[in-house]
Amino acid sequence: MQKDGRGTVTGHFRRSPMDQVDIRGSEDSGGGHWNSRLKKQKSSIEEDDLSQPWVCEETNPFTPRIRYFDFSKKTQMPSNVKMYDESEDPKDHLKIFQADAKVKCWAMPTWCHMFNSTLIGPARVWFDDIPSESVDSYDDLKKAFLANFLQ
Repeated sequence: MQKDGRGTVTGHFRRSPMDQVDIRGSEDSGGGHWNSRLKKQKSSIEEDDLSQPWVCEETNPFTPRIRYFDFSKKTQMPSNVKMYDESEDPKDHLKIFQADAKVKCWAMPTWCHMFNSTLIGPARVWFDDIPSESVDSYDDLKKAFLANFLQ
């Protein structure tokens, strides 16, 4: 690349497929003015806003108010909260998790999402098998957890 006397960059540039706009007006390109086609193309891109968080469309035990709660991306699990795989005491796991969640002042939906992230192995399988939209609070999740792992 080189600059001409006016400071304009000249030379070869790589273009992405999104940079190429068909300005011909053929029947398969939809006809009309190229600017209107560009607007149509832009509006379809906005419909699939890829900058938004993606949610996997699978069964989810959380009700919509929990599932779609917008908690901070900066939320982190405290380092002393370990993963739970059903080999340890479930009450102990809950006590440690709850103590840290209180200190962090998390909103109730954040408690649900963060507790979910502590489950691995058989505990993860259990969570994945909870009926769809049956958990509407952390209390619901805690009761289900204890009912399953205290047997």
